Amino acid sequence: MDMKGLMKFFSKPHRPPRADSPPGDEARGEAVEGLRLYHFASCPFCVKVRLAARRLGVQLEERNIRRDPGAREELLDGGGKTQVPCLRIEDNEVPQSGATRWLYESSDIIRYLESRFG
Repeated sequence: MDMKGLMKFFSKPHRPPRADSPPGDEARGEAVEGLRLYHFASCPFCVKVRLAARRLGVQLEERNIRRDPGAREELLDGGGKTQVPCLRIEDNEVPQSGATRWLYESSDIIRYLESRFG
């Protein structure tokens, strides 16, 4: 398979969770509330994050900044730059805090996902 074929394969929407996934985990099934991944399909670092999320069974709300100008503006306004991948993390633990983190760097995003869902 050529590089274009690999990118197309890895940029497909997340598959349903595996049958052997542990029951009751908030990460299984619907997209995890409070997490949003800003990305674009051909970015190899974005592919790396999507693969890690799939491996962990985590479904993230995804915003493609190349196809959605509004998503690009959200990323720029909130995170301060249009670098992808970027994981927007809303702190739902403390409802009044309204704390939102913008986590850049694929390795940092994967480390966060593994610590929370691994």
